[in-house]
Amino acid sequence: MFQTLGRTLGLDRRTFWEAVRVGCAAWLAFAIATFLHIESAYWAVMPVWVVSQPARGLLIGRAVFRVVGTLVGAAFGFALMWLDPGPAVVLACLGLWIAGWTAVLHLMRGVHSYGAMLAGMTAAVVLLPSLLHPAHGPALALARVECTLIGVLVVTLVTALWTPRSSVEEFRTRLAALAEDVLVTALTMQAPLRGSDERRLLKEIADLQAAAAQVTAGSMSGYRRLRRIDAFIVATLGLLAQLQRHAFAAPSGHPALEEASARAVAQRVLQDGRLDALAPATDRVQDTDVRAALRRMMESHAALGAEAEAAGEGHSTLRTVLFSPLADRRKALLLGIFTGISTTLAATIAFLLASNAGELLALGVCIFGMVMGVLPAPRRMAPLMFCGVLAGVAIATLYRFGIQPHIATPLELVLSLAPFLMLGAFARLSRRTAIPAIDANMCFLLASQAVLPAVTDARDILSGGFALILAAGLATTVVRLLPRNRIGTARRLAQALADDLARLARPETRGTSDAEQVRRGMMRLSIHLERGSRRGAERRWSLLSALALGETIARLRLRLASAAAPEQAALTDALEALADLRRDPDGAAARLGTITAAHADGDLRVAQAALTALLPVLRIGRSA
Repeated sequence: MFQTLGRTLGLDRRTFWEAVRVGCAAWLAFAIATFLHIESAYWAVMPVWVVSQPARGLLIGRAVFRVVGTLVGAAFGFALMWLDPGPAVVLACLGLWIAGWTAVLHLMRGVHSYGAMLAGMTAAVVLLPSLLHPAHGPALALARVECTLIGVLVVTLVTALWTPRSSVEEFRTRLAALAEDVLVTALTMQAPLRGSDERRLLKEIADLQAAAAQVTAGSMSGYRRLRRIDAFIVATLGLLAQLQRHAFAAPSGHPALEEASARAVAQRVLQDGRLDALAPATDRVQDTDVRAALRRMMESHAALGAEAEAAGEGHSTLRTVLFSPLADRRKALLLGIFTGISTTLAATIAFLLASNAGELLALGVCIFGMVMGVLPAPRRMAPLMFCGVLAGVAIATLYRFGIQPHIATPLELVLSLAPFLMLGAFARLSRRTAIPAIDANMCFLLASQAVLPAVTDARDILSGGFALILAAGLATTVVRLLPRNRIGTARRLAQALADDLARLARPETRGTSDAEQVRRGMMRLSIHLERGSRRGAERRWSLLSALALGETIARLRLRLASAAAPEQAALTDALEALADLRRDPDGAAARLGTITAAHADGDLRVAQAALTALLPVLRIGRSA
């Protein structure tokens, strides 16, 4: 009976009891804020729906960054209120603040983006009441901040003990499997890697990179591990680059092991953690750089199991911990500009109309606009978000017309909301309704205005609900400005990849550290092409050629300083040709081919072969 009902509702035994705990936490947060006589106590429920997570690390991380983001946004809002520069300046500063944090949250990784989102939202939550209700706006703003802190504390205490830890062991198993697969590839590879094998490795690398921030969330030791995970992924990409480069340089192949023997060697090294077991196998790989890359990858994998930082390793930099190497900066900037401008316009309308519906419109535009910045697939999820908003507003409207007019005491108010909060918790935990339920729960709270004395004017009720629907509709519409398919996004990323490669080839490039930028660009490109490609020529593209070309450009740069005059001229001409990749990839390939034909140089041959294999990708960036 329970199993049949659970399948129908999209719940199992674990999620059923988790929903009960989340519902109790939501109700308890509202009850505490109500009996403390905090104005707009329903704001205390807001954090419950989003802080609650399936893993303890994510729960703690979200709670911490919700508090930090709330305090940062509140500090900005109260500072503007204290300075009192006038409504026009406040509206302009609010728009700039929200635009900046919207762009930043799209660049951040994992739960850290949640802090950026709350820093922007809280500023709007604080400043809008002060603009519309100058007499008691500061008190109302302070009450909303207090409610947020109550909600975070309650949901963390109620759910943390029953929330399991992140599946670190499963993640380590995936890292070990990747290390084994890449090592087997290194020991068996006879030709440039292409097709399904290449896509499989790149997809797993990209997925691990995206999951790393989630698995390491919620503890300082996890954040310290993040740097070692990044180092392992970069070392893995470096090995794949060297393998591809060597395959282009030696078309006949290098001495290799049979797959069974190679896998046995890889498993022995990973199980024992002894790098000397790799030596007999690496001796069969004649290229010095390939052997060195093999050892670097294995050493970085061995470091993943270290409990403490190595003596000279230091701590993760803020940039490593906070920002994602896969972020699309152009998209982040566009979303920031749109959300900032639209919030400013909506807040201006609210100020001119001096209505509660206008405040809900401005809040909705701000909240939904910022949420769109973190959706993994906005075009697919935006309609679900809009449906959730419609459901939340509809239920809130029924509550305000049918129940709220009959409520006279705080106890009755708290009891009247209990079934709706429990229903929202079950919808939030159901795999069938989890996505739209977040917005449904939020909009139910905003539209229900569960306060005493109740506002029963039909015009206010309907206009407030319509304002939230309008705000959600605007946010949903903006996804039409995003690329209609992932190849469109990949076109921009292909341009960024060409820029990275060209930058590496320019004379002002210093050292070889920019090779990592090429790897990061290739990772971003591989994600979109992997998901966007279905059939045809795309499946024959060799994205690893970008790594091979980047490594070869770095080698050419290093050789340039000590080369003799004739060789130096050839290397300079080759680098100048490669620096023109973004503007004219086919012309750059033709120039490089002419230079290579006139000089018997192995690195130039590798660069030409890698560029030829990469041309279909680079041409995406030039297509109309």
